[in-house]
Amino acid sequence: MLSKISKFSFSSSILKSTEQFFKQAGKIANIPEEDVNFYFEPELSCQINIPLKRENGEFINVNCYRTQHKQHRVPTKGGLRFMVGVTTEDVHAFSALTTVKNAIAAVPFGGSFGAISIDPALMTQREVELITRKYTTELCKRGFIGASIDVPGPDHHTGEREMNWIKDTYQTFYGQNDINAQGCVTGKSLNQGGIRGRVQAGGLGASIYLNYLFNHKKLAQRLGLEQGIAGKTFIIHSFGKIGYWTAFYLQELGAKLIGVIEKDGSIYNPEGIDVNLVKLHFDKNHSFKGYPGAEFYPDETAMYKQCDLLIPTYVNHLINKDNADKLNCKYLAENTNAVVSYEADQILNSKGIVVFPDVLISSGPIVVSYMEWLKNLEHIRKGRLTRKWEEQSNYSLMEFISQATGLKMEVSEENKEKLQGAQERDIVNSGLEAIIEESVDELLPILEKNPSISLRDACYVDALTKLHSHYKTAGIALSNAVKIEKKQ
Repeated sequence: MLSKISKFSFSSSILKSTEQFFKQAGKIANIPEEDVNFYFEPELSCQINIPLKRENGEFINVNCYRTQHKQHRVPTKGGLRFMVGVTTEDVHAFSALTTVKNAIAAVPFGGSFGAISIDPALMTQREVELITRKYTTELCKRGFIGASIDVPGPDHHTGEREMNWIKDTYQTFYGQNDINAQGCVTGKSLNQGGIRGRVQAGGLGASIYLNYLFNHKKLAQRLGLEQGIAGKTFIIHSFGKIGYWTAFYLQELGAKLIGVIEKDGSIYNPEGIDVNLVKLHFDKNHSFKGYPGAEFYPDETAMYKQCDLLIPTYVNHLINKDNADKLNCKYLAENTNAVVSYEADQILNSKGIVVFPDVLISSGPIVVSYMEWLKNLEHIRKGRLTRKWEEQSNYSLMEFISQATGLKMEVSEENKEKLQGAQERDIVNSGLEAIIEESVDELLPILEKNPSISLRDACYVDALTKLHSHYKTAGIALSNAVKIEKKQ
């Protein structure tokens, strides 16, 4: 029996679409085809079959995967998801997408990805823990995990709990010899070496990207965006952590939520839906049915309603050649991997719908995971050594201004917090914003040089150009090497 979770399965078409995006960007960037083929192919991959005797006596074999796509930068970094029906091809595709994502954000990782073919909703916690720990053990035996090798992180149906198990298992094997053992995985809970802001990163990152893009005068003009995020209507597909936090932060920026889609139906209200009220209803009832502030549909009708911005946050290839023409949005933001197929992307471009691609918009968790990894290597919480000094400096500056001007300056209780030094969450959020703005700014010259390409094309060109430059600088003449091999 398949659960509601497992009905969202994958397809090898994701791999094909990803390859087409690679090749299209390679042509734009004038990178030789054989080089692009090398950049697309994974370097290391393993499949692990884990036998499990379940608590009900049933014996099952669980297929598990891990792919390290490109090791031009180490460690490699990428998510781990639980999903029935996942294949080697899917993991290859997601690892390639992660390489692109890491390159655009300029974080010092190659790309990787992993998956375990289970539905955790149909298993006991003990069974899920056994599989997760056995998976980690097998990665350890193969030298496939470590703070300087490959660093998993959460993805669909995995979170702090699973990352804590992975960290604990790795430390059992290597903790006595590896002082940086905590850095073998990110997305951990705070008391296991996690970082503040990681849970919200998927939503906050997307909202920062969208706000910056819509308010960037040159980019908005080049992409045909109506400037400003405030007042824009948006619809969210899937209301998990990423969906909720995306809606929360966009609402704070003045955008208006008018629709939400989940497994058992969707809701729509063109006058607006309060993010926090609908979350309270959903958390209590596990459904939008009966929510008084919007019309309920027993299907995904709301996805095709008119809006400024449609934001899918869960299902891969949700937008495909069969439904792309039905969308009534002006913009589409992929806040999870591989929402739009290659064929659908062509249809959306022809309709004039601007797509904010997954490799850009959904990179918030990767960036904050980078900060968590650094925290684990540095063995200290961000801001711990500087917060008090910054606070004292702020008060000293106030005193200097007061003495120089003769003005008496008093600090109210509500303003005291503003004078405090930066704490971990402040540093994480400001660092996330800085990295996002830098990565977007790097795309402008590419878009200006190529006036007919899409934002997705520009992202892939940026990533492939960085990969190509690295391998050329490292002394590997890929094109010549391939040609010589063919002649022989």
